[in-house]
Amino acid sequence: LKPDYSLHEELSIGRTTVVRAALESLAHERGHAAEALRKEYRAEEQIAQDNANPQAETEYDRLRRKSVVAQRAALFDLRCSGSIAEDVFHRLEEELDWLELAATPPDDLALDDS
Repeated sequence: LKPDYSLHEELSIGRTTVVRAALESLAHERGHAAEALRKEYRAEEQIAQDNANPQAETEYDRLRRKSVVAQRAALFDLRCSGSIAEDVFHRLEEELDWLELAATPPDDLALDDS
C-alpha cells in the first residue's frame, strides 16, 4: 500500500483558498497595518501550498509565541507585585492564551490525557 496524502492535499487546497480570500479582502486597504497583514498572509499562503505540511508554522507564528512567553512573564510579575488585581490578571492571561493558540500549528496541539 502506498501512503495516502489526500488529507494533506485537501488541507493545502483549503488553506490556500481561504488565505487567498483574505488577501483579496485586503486588496483595496492601505496603510501599515494592511501591508503587515498582507505579508503575514503571504507567508501563510506559501506554507499552505506545501502538500507535505500545509499547516506548518510560519516565522510570524514562531515570533508571536516567543513574544507571548515574554508577555506572560511580565504579566506574572505584575500579579506578584500586586500592581494588578487577580481578575485583571486572568483576563489578560486569557488574551495571551488565545494569542498563543492562534500562533500554534495544529499538529503541535495535543490534548493532555493526564
